Amino acid sequence: MQSNEPEVTVPMKLKKTKKLIVIVIMALALAACAAPISNGPLVATNDGDQPTSSAGACPTAAPGTALLENAAQGYCLHYPEEFDVTKFDDGSVGIMVGSLMNGVDPWVTIDVSDSGAADAASAAGAIIADLPGFEIERGSITVDGEPAVVLYSLPGQELNRRVLFTHEGRLYKLTFVPDEPAYGELFARMESLYTTVLESFHFVPVVEGAELAAPGVEVPAAAKSVRHQLARLIQVPAQEIAVTAVEEMAWSDGCMGAALPDETCNKEEITGYAVTLSGPTGDYVYHTDLSGMRSRLVDAPVPVVGDLLVEWQGLDFIGACRTAIFGTEAAAFGECGGPQWTLPYHALARQAEALALVESFAPFAGAETLVGTVSLHGAGAVEATPAEQRAVAQWAQLAEAQARSGQISAAVGTVLAWHQEGGADGECREIVVTVTGEAFGNLCFPDAAPSLLARFRLNAADLEQLYAWYDTYLSVNVQTEADTASGSPATLLSFAGNGSQEASTETITAMQAFGVALWEQVVAMQN
Repeated sequence: MQSNEPEVTVPMKLKKTKKLIVIVIMALALAACAAPISNGPLVATNDGDQPTSSAGACPTAAPGTALLENAAQGYCLHYPEEFDVTKFDDGSVGIMVGSLMNGVDPWVTIDVSDSGAADAASAAGAIIADLPGFEIERGSITVDGEPAVVLYSLPGQELNRRVLFTHEGRLYKLTFVPDEPAYGELFARMESLYTTVLESFHFVPVVEGAELAAPGVEVPAAAKSVRHQLARLIQVPAQEIAVTAVEEMAWSDGCMGAALPDETCNKEEITGYAVTLSGPTGDYVYHTDLSGMRSRLVDAPVPVVGDLLVEWQGLDFIGACRTAIFGTEAAAFGECGGPQWTLPYHALARQAEALALVESFAPFAGAETLVGTVSLHGAGAVEATPAEQRAVAQWAQLAEAQARSGQISAAVGTVLAWHQEGGADGECREIVVTVTGEAFGNLCFPDAAPSLLARFRLNAADLEQLYAWYDTYLSVNVQTEADTASGSPATLLSFAGNGSQEASTETITAMQAFGVALWEQVVAMQN
């Protein structure tokens, strides 16, 4: 499987005094890093700090951290154990989760060079001089007894924090990403990484030619990358997945020797690895290129999902063939004809929805819809209409996309949103209808989140009408102003169509009436 992540080039040379860092930051982050070890407080301020020093040999890593020893460059330190250590071709060291493909975790790079006559202050001044027009905030701390300069929010691909200090003729430059408070939890995790690394940083005698020592540092970056990819997809901590085998490989096709049924592969030479990972449910095998940018799952444990509820096969939102099964205990998903990842429901939050579908309808098998083939192992008495069968398929398509990406925007799947306010009663009300056939009735407020009054499924007739509009018309956005004289409210209608025709005035009026009718259902439910 070729990764959908953007291709990222690992920088191997320094430009002036900074490494170009390429990273894609996502608004949502994973769980917080392990707590840092404490060698005394280290708070970077503009007023300086008391020295933090750890004399003697490298201290034993505290619980939740691992020890990195780089005697060739004269230092050791601790870092959160869920992070990986990578040595770049220019001798610099990166501490990150997986690889540069990961865009949801902080990371740090450590560069060591001859300082010459420069001290930390002059090295920092050179960086600032290279950034004319920027107001760079400076701070001061001490690192293992040496004075250090901190440069905050340096511009780059992402805002980064640079820490510079010298020791015995060497200049140390540590770059932490991202230094952007607006990232919230991700920024807090960067601060945790910053504290863990700098509180534990310790100078050691230089040993020329010494190998970098850290847990798993000998594992290729590509293997680390697919390890973290697997951890994300099956929702387990990366520490619970072991890299049990890495074999260098050479393939003569773009599918890396793992073509799916009926797949045509480009003829190209690819060198990479066959990586075996051992997780809580069994072994997974990936084929990757040397960087890990391209990877394919080629073997996985047979999914164990409990009693079957829903089975689906169809195209995802970019036209790739996908398959998914949803059981009473878990879900499994993958490419058509390929192995599948198994995901527990606690990570997907879709079990109740699947059970509700089963309880609502009688069983049906192999129903062909516009979004794929779907089977429901129903326990209800209602025979599903073609529109209702499609609603089950639409639900499965969305659930598969969520399982694969780890998240899905609330806006994805919304077909119709009707909002009304400012009428004679002064009430603000809204209806939101999804492509899965669910409707939500909310009271809305100017300065607060909407309050849910009712969540219900459209009846067969309303669902058929919704899909007829959805398949026929382009998107619609219409707003009418309130009329104080007549007391009529302001109305906003947003319709996310998937068709090719412009909706007529009559059709838009019918859509607005549709929203009104659904709101009347919500009101009736409250009585």
